[in-house]
Amino acid sequence: MDIKSYLHILMTRLWITILIPFLAAAATAGINLYVLEPIYESSTTLYVMNKDFDRLAYDDFLVSQQLLKDCREIIRSKSIAKTVIGRLNLENLTEEELAKKIAVNLKNDTRLLEIKVSDTSSARAKTIADEISVAFRQRVSELIKLETLEVVDEAEEAGEPSSPKPLMNTVIAFFAAQFLVICGMFIKEYFDDTLKNTEDVEKLLEIKVIAIIPLLNLE
Repeated sequence: MDIKSYLHILMTRLWITILIPFLAAAATAGINLYVLEPIYESSTTLYVMNKDFDRLAYDDFLVSQQLLKDCREIIRSKSIAKTVIGRLNLENLTEEELAKKIAVNLKNDTRLLEIKVSDTSSARAKTIADEISVAFRQRVSELIKLETLEVVDEAEEAGEPSSPKPLMNTVIAFFAAQFLVICGMFIKEYFDDTLKNTEDVEKLLEIKVIAIIPLLNLE
């Protein structure tokens, strides 16, 4: 098919390429606004330095990166989760559920650990992040000899949710649905071998149509 054929397919089914994406976008907006609970994030950053490091040699840097990875696993451990649940009286949360709320990121080429907590309550996300920081510093001091373990950034209460993002999700849903509809139309047209007009007859038989006999109702 040439470009003219593609445009003809789109124009004859223009209402479908608008209606279905519009309905998909409306459904996505409704779900994001009225069904999904907003999620808030709060994070705190720690600076971690091993007591044995007295120079910035490359080997020391590699060891420090391994130390940060160890600290990340300690933060996500059951012992930390259990401590935080007990101190904050989070009886509706299990240790596994709390662990899923926690993300620990290593700042690239630094000795900084970011502890990020996601929750449906912005205040609770901040409280959990602060308590994890306290419990981690107490626990890690029993396991590893550290020269420095200080809080760089305190956790703050988020002013707006991090997810869902209704506007962005609605736009994505509209264009994704439109893309799928257009692809479906072209695929259907490609595999449709019925004869619809004189051009189809000419392509199939490779001859020119010189006349058309109209269908007359003589009754």
